[in-house]
Amino acid sequence: MFPEFFYSFVLHALIFPNISTEHKGHHHHHHDHVHDSAVSSVSIVAEGTLDLDEVDDWLERVIEEKGDDLYRMKGVLSVDSSDQRYVFQGVHSMLDGCPGKTWEPNEKRINKLVFIGRNLDETALKKGFKGCLV
Repeated sequence: MFPEFFYSFVLHALIFPNISTEHKGHHHHHHDHVHDSAVSSVSIVAEGTLDLDEVDDWLERVIEEKGDDLYRMKGVLSVDSSDQRYVFQGVHSMLDGCPGKTWEPNEKRINKLVFIGRNLDETALKKGFKGCLV
């Protein structure tokens, strides 16, 4: 189980993805490192409920196929078998998740996922996710 502050961090990052993280006044001195244009992020935001078994299988397939190239993934999911959010995070082939805050009765169930990695196929990730919706 993760410490309480972890959930706040993950939820904040997913709820406010467009807030700039650039450092004002920071000079980007690029000394001994190279930027890899193959590294990108894929965000998925979709209303609805997911079949828990389907989304679990899909995430396992993503990890099997792209584990070495997955630098980071995290998300907040609405699954059909729970009134609680399901919060997950992972690095490469390691994935961990647990129940989070309870959905409010009239709250829209919005799924939010972020994948950061190398050579990510945005179309395939979004198609795979949509296949998990109930």
